[in-house]
Amino acid sequence: MNKVNFPFWDDEVEKAITEIYRVRSQIQSVGVRMKTNDISNEDFSVFLNNIYETLLYWTGHTYIGHQKKKNVQNAYQAFFEALYDFLFTCRELGNPLLNSFSDKVLYRGLLYRFLGHGSVEENANKRVEPQYNNIYVSWSKQPQNHYIENKLYGTMTLLTCKVDEPYYGIDLEAFGVVRGQEAEVVFPTIKETITEVKYIRE
Repeated sequence: MNKVNFPFWDDEVEKAITEIYRVRSQIQSVGVRMKTNDISNEDFSVFLNNIYETLLYWTGHTYIGHQKKKNVQNAYQAFFEALYDFLFTCRELGNPLLNSFSDKVLYRGLLYRFLGHGSVEENANKRVEPQYNNIYVSWSKQPQNHYIENKLYGTMTLLTCKVDEPYYGIDLEAFGVVRGQEAEVVFPTIKETITEVKYIRE
């Protein structure tokens, strides 16, 4: 199994997308191979590091208050869907380490999402309304987060979400890739899970 190689610069988007899809394919392949115990320790170690690097690119090259490009969003959606399925494969196998790993990553509980404008040039007082869909986005386990709030301008939208049966989020703290005390979990904005929408003016 080959190691992933993400570009350093933000303008090499196509290269990053190729790597995200490559790791998605690895996740799907490893999920099948694990069921027949057909993967070496060395390959599995490279595989886990590739997931780590893909999540690190997500936290380091996607920016608060700025919409992702559609092609990047599609690539990460495919990646997170595959990762979600893989975590359930880990749960089903009778391996205590994999069971423990999936239990740490699969999250249930309260989450908070901060929406707003990433620059003062935008119409900062216009509300950013939530978009309800199945797209994986960043949430925080913290109801207040100065790191995120300081990057948004004007009126801020605060969503509160309760992740419960039959849903799970993917806890990025378990992978060690979170930034600035974000306590980040990725989860879609599903209308039935939203318990409160609050608008906060600067």
